[in-house]
Amino acid sequence: MGLTRVFGAVLLAGLTAVSMAAPAFAEDDDDVGASSGSTFRRASFTVVMENDKFNGTDKWYTSGVKLIFSKPAPAPDFVFAPLVSANRWTFGEAGRSRWELALGQNIYEPSDESLNPPDPKDRPYAGWLYLSALAVTENRYAQNTLEIQAGVVGPAALGEQIQDITHNLIGSNKSMGWDHQLSDEPGLLIGLSRRWRTPPLELTRSIGLDLVPHVNVAVGNVQTYAGAGALLRLGNKLDADFGLPRVRPAGSAPVPVVRRGGGWYVFTGVEGWASARDVFLDGNTFEDSPSVDKKPLVAEFNVGFVVYAVGMRFNATYVKRSEEFDGQPQAFEYGSAALTFNF
Repeated sequence: MGLTRVFGAVLLAGLTAVSMAAPAFAEDDDDVGASSGSTFRRASFTVVMENDKFNGTDKWYTSGVKLIFSKPAPAPDFVFAPLVSANRWTFGEAGRSRWELALGQNIYEPSDESLNPPDPKDRPYAGWLYLSALAVTENRYAQNTLEIQAGVVGPAALGEQIQDITHNLIGSNKSMGWDHQLSDEPGLLIGLSRRWRTPPLELTRSIGLDLVPHVNVAVGNVQTYAGAGALLRLGNKLDADFGLPRVRPAGSAPVPVVRRGGGWYVFTGVEGWASARDVFLDGNTFEDSPSVDKKPLVAEFNVGFVVYAVGMRFNATYVKRSEEFDGQPQAFEYGSAALTFNF
């Protein structure tokens, strides 16, 4: 079975499971986000997967996986307590806080995986393995996040090994150019984002339309950029979250609070960012390595859906990203899926 069909089956299974868990997408309670609900006080676990195989390709940004544990404040000492305090200060207004701990990995490769050595004008092989600590503070109409990612780029990120395992499982060819990947380099990234949620325009008694604009900035030897974008959402109980958990460093919404009742929405969005540094395109910071000339401005379009049920949330997203480096022949497409459980 092709992986595109597998992704379709996963989407269908996720949608079915979440739908069956709730008797109906009826209005339940206002136990949502920073509104007035007990679900904000519960811990959650989220699995996020992004892969271009969902679109039938195997190139460039080829895989992203992120495992996220989220819990309300008060946060543990050491990293999280200062992070939550700093985020509250940058938020500048009253709100509830949560913290997240995540383990993630991104894998990048050129378009022709059979070449060894790879095409020097194509994106280099690279892996990024990291831990992330993130603080979230929000009220009904605004959300602030402050994130620190620390990890390693290069062979120690295990990109080749994880890709080999995945390709063996799905019957894909081995990528031959991993001997030419970026060298080992410790990575650090600090990201700050702000999101706003407009009051919903009520189209019917239970269906509304809202807009979620955002701005973000990240600084580090892995990536340095500033961006902005917005989501347009149609559905019910839109105050459940501020957007989607994604894998891109410092560029996604935090894990949403899962409501006790059911809900759904469909969305479309755009985002753009100006990049000053991207190790996966520019190459290693402190030594010579494969690299390409990156484009300073990049844009993304996305469309998808979100389904809530009792203690669960599932979302699926199609993403189309503009060219990221000189000589890239076309825009890039991939799929993203995330499943969250409360406990």
